Amino acid sequence: MVKSLMNLADSSDQKLYLSNDNLLAGEIPTNLSHCSRLIRLDIGENKLVGKIPSEFVSLSNLQILILEKNNLTGGIPYFLGNLTSLEVIAISYNALGGNIPDSLDRLKKLRFHGFSGNNLLGTVPPSLYNLSSLQDFSLSENQLHGSLPSNLGLTLPNLIVFIAWSNFFSGSIPISFSNASQLQVVDMSGNNFSGKLSSIDFGGMQDLKTLFLSRNNLGSGEVDEMNFFNSLANCSNLYALSIGETKLRGVLPRSIATFSTTLEILYLNENQLYGSIPPMITNLVNLKTLDFYQNRFTGPIPKDIDKLHNLVLMDFSDNQLSGEIPSSIGNMSLVEHLYLNYNKLLGAIPSSTGKLKQLSSLDLSQNDLSGIIHVAIFNIPHLSISLNLSQNHLVGSIPSEIGNLKVLTEFDVSNNNLSGEIPNEIGLCSSFEYLNLEGNFFHRSIPSSLNSLRGIRKLDLSCNNLSGQILKFLETLPLEKINLSYNDLEGEVPMKGIFTNESAVSIVGNVVILGLPMMSSFIFCWVKKRTEGQASKSTLEKSLLKVSYEMLLKATDGFSPTHLIGVGSFGSVYKGILEPDGTIVAVKVLNLLQQGASKSFMAECKALKNIRHRNLVKVITSCSITDFRGNDFKAIVYEFMANGSLEKWLPPAEELEEQNKSQSLTILQRISIAIDVAFAVEYLHQHCEEQVLHCDLKPNNVL
Repeated sequence: MVKSLMNLADSSDQKLYLSNDNLLAGEIPTNLSHCSRLIRLDIGENKLVGKIPSEFVSLSNLQILILEKNNLTGGIPYFLGNLTSLEVIAISYNALGGNIPDSLDRLKKLRFHGFSGNNLLGTVPPSLYNLSSLQDFSLSENQLHGSLPSNLGLTLPNLIVFIAWSNFFSGSIPISFSNASQLQVVDMSGNNFSGKLSSIDFGGMQDLKTLFLSRNNLGSGEVDEMNFFNSLANCSNLYALSIGETKLRGVLPRSIATFSTTLEILYLNENQLYGSIPPMITNLVNLKTLDFYQNRFTGPIPKDIDKLHNLVLMDFSDNQLSGEIPSSIGNMSLVEHLYLNYNKLLGAIPSSTGKLKQLSSLDLSQNDLSGIIHVAIFNIPHLSISLNLSQNHLVGSIPSEIGNLKVLTEFDVSNNNLSGEIPNEIGLCSSFEYLNLEGNFFHRSIPSSLNSLRGIRKLDLSCNNLSGQILKFLETLPLEKINLSYNDLEGEVPMKGIFTNESAVSIVGNVVILGLPMMSSFIFCWVKKRTEGQASKSTLEKSLLKVSYEMLLKATDGFSPTHLIGVGSFGSVYKGILEPDGTIVAVKVLNLLQQGASKSFMAECKALKNIRHRNLVKVITSCSITDFRGNDFKAIVYEFMANGSLEKWLPPAEELEEQNKSQSLTILQRISIAIDVAFAVEYLHQHCEEQVLHCDLKPNNVL
């Protein structure tokens, strides 16, 4: 093909089109420069290599040069500045490096330059911003730095497209952009721009269709920094707006409801936006993508969210939204990706969710949802990526209709209150790669139908009430990780497949017989996996409850002696009942007159702040304030242990005959308690962020 290019050197053709076929390979023939009448050279999207030939300097009539999407190396030739007839230079997506030559400022007719996707370095020559004929300015995906000139919108008045994403540009976005009234596309995402957006009058850009400013440092911390939305409301052709990951802070202005209905894409993710989601956002009826991920929005999801009937992706995850999921959500018939996880949503999952026939991924995890999982959800035909309902308060069983999810890849209902048997129909879910049923109340045996999950990579059935054998076929599955710990499984552990890799297998908390390959590391893994398992459960813990002195005073009936349940070195412990939900707690009140009590309080708070383990009493909150007399008051609120201390269950031998037999412990119970204490101490010593030493372990002060 290169030879055929060389033959063209003797032709009188003025235009050469050989792009898009990926057939040309090798270096660009230098004798193409003999085509002195050539006005258009288009050999983009091929497999050409080497440098741009210096002989091209003789192509004085060349107006259009398209070399994009090849494998060209070297730099942008300085001589291109001598081809003063050039109107288009398209050399994007090659491997060109070095600086942009300042000779290009001679190209007074240049309308388009595409330099994206190379390895260009340094700054953009200032004179390049003075080419007033430029309509398309594309420099994305390079390693360019420096700032944009403040008068850019004045010196490039004909600009239609400005693309500079994924570089290292810094400084403010020029206010003068608003003077480039023909701008349609602006993409400066993925740089280090800073400054106020509220200074820019976007309303002057009547033709603006796409504005991408994501992944910059545009947040100033000022209250009104979202006010630039008011001027964006005047952009009557706006199609896509992306300002995610910009550190913007503030309330989402109500003016968003007056944005053009041409808007289809809206990314506000990973900012510091707070307040409620404006209900009138549902006016943007043509939205296809709405991403509010990782902000601080509170309040409910708008009840009439179904007015956004064209939505394909809705991501409200990682906020502080509350209330119930509106049943109207089931009317959003085109939605494919729905993410409401990491919020404070409560109530039941609407049965109308099952009407979302185009849904491929649904994540409602990490909320306070309750009730059953409706059968309708298991009848969504295109649910193929993920169904995650984990870490809620769901009850009931998994219906047999789970077998309808034949194309689903990930299924996670871990850490709920589900019960019943694991249905045999789960074996029909032949596309499962990840299955997590951890932390529920499933019972009976592991279904043999799991043998049909020939693509499964991760399987977690831990912390349930499963019984029976660990089925041998599990060793034949392509598993990368399996967790069967804390069930009532028994028998011999398989010795092949995944079970030859002890770091990928957890079976602690069962009565099993280990083969020799796993025996040597069993004790280590038992302790390690158990503590790791409990650490994972700690992710369920909610933020600390806020309590006042008045609340604790009322809960303990004025710290009445009738509520006193113990006295220690640095204070007293009272039983309390917190309003309004009647939670029973143990309140440890520090005696601040005792030397070292205040220090003990600080040390205990610091130590317990990040500690979560099933064998350690749960810390609910702490309180450090002044009481009604103006005295310092410090207390730690613990989960109340109704069975009291271990001491009362371990009386001296001489008291055994007199003790009620119902309060005596069997030898197995005593061994179990000893093991649990050992696990907790091992956790404190080996697996805390900072090592914690108990120093006073005894029956009346265990953990």
